[in-house]
Amino acid sequence: MGTINSNISRTLNGSTQFSVGEETYQWFDRWLDNMSLWAPTDAPMRTVSLSLTGNSWGAGVIRISGNANVTITDSTNGATDDNRVYISYLALGTNGTSTVNLKNAEVETLVGGGNTENVTIGYWASYIGLNRGNDSVSVVGNGEVGTMDLGRGADKLTTTGNAWVGAVYMARGNDTVTLGAGGADYISLGRDADTIKFAALTDKGQHVTVDGGEGVSETTDKDIDTVDFSAFSSALTIDLDGQSTVKTGAGNFHIRNFENVIGGSGKDTIIASADVNVLKGGGGADTFVFETVAAVKGDKILDFTQGSDKINLSAIDANASAAGSAAFKFIGTAAFSDVAGQLRYLQKNGDTLIQGDVNGDGTADFTLTIDALVTLKSTDFIL
Repeated sequence: MGTINSNISRTLNGSTQFSVGEETYQWFDRWLDNMSLWAPTDAPMRTVSLSLTGNSWGAGVIRISGNANVTITDSTNGATDDNRVYISYLALGTNGTSTVNLKNAEVETLVGGGNTENVTIGYWASYIGLNRGNDSVSVVGNGEVGTMDLGRGADKLTTTGNAWVGAVYMARGNDTVTLGAGGADYISLGRDADTIKFAALTDKGQHVTVDGGEGVSETTDKDIDTVDFSAFSSALTIDLDGQSTVKTGAGNFHIRNFENVIGGSGKDTIIASADVNVLKGGGGADTFVFETVAAVKGDKILDFTQGSDKINLSAIDANASAAGSAAFKFIGTAAFSDVAGQLRYLQKNGDTLIQGDVNGDGTADFTLTIDALVTLKSTDFIL
């Protein structure tokens, strides 16, 4: 094992031997079997810079651990499976920050430690596992990753161009995923408050399954997951109640366990769940649908546009004590008068509060908030 006693910079090119500490690393038929480097933890933080160049070479194990910040850059030029640089196992277990940019080389397995790793993949990685830490992974161009486990922390995954990921698992922490045109097969966002933003997919018939996850890491955390369709202009139906498929015309997105939604610029229909939802319709004439008292209670609409957007309460039985299904009667800003089925609004602290009484006791059984001052009319509702 090579001991890192100072800041070092080394080039790996398939032919030139190099030393770290007292250890000399040699190539055998353009193959480096094992390069393990250690920066003593009782020494100052070291800087390790590795530059990958050339083509037609490979490495079995590249492992860096201890008290070091690591940077790995890739300027290799192999363009086919016959001459592309290949790394079987790349392990980053340092106490510092690791930044790895593999724009062209292929890596079979890339694993991290408990600190921050910033990884960019431009060709292929079979498996990436980054453990704890606030990690960032970018898959760019036509890059692909088979399986990715980002572990705990506030992690960030971004794909651009036609980059694709297979299965993605994120654990505890407030994670953010921005998915590009190449899509993915399956993404699990894990616990806490996570956000995923979709783009139109190149393969318009592609299916992407995303689970927002449930539960929180600590009692002070919140399980509030947001799904973002703002990149789309077609009319979308986005149902937060259970598992549903959002058909965009440029990809089919199967979503479950999301509390909040951002719609696109088209005429969207957004269906609330029994959880507390925050709903943003985006541009276009949107309809916000609430099918039960539980679905409407405590929810918030962020961008209600009077004259185009609608609030649909028609599925709710406005009189719980009478047979059949009654519709609400809009009474403007008037007070409840102990009659079941009344719907009113009031303005408070810059918000508009919509309240309904379904049992006739003169008190609100639900409150729906619009985060703006709106002088509501009966035509703003579907009752």
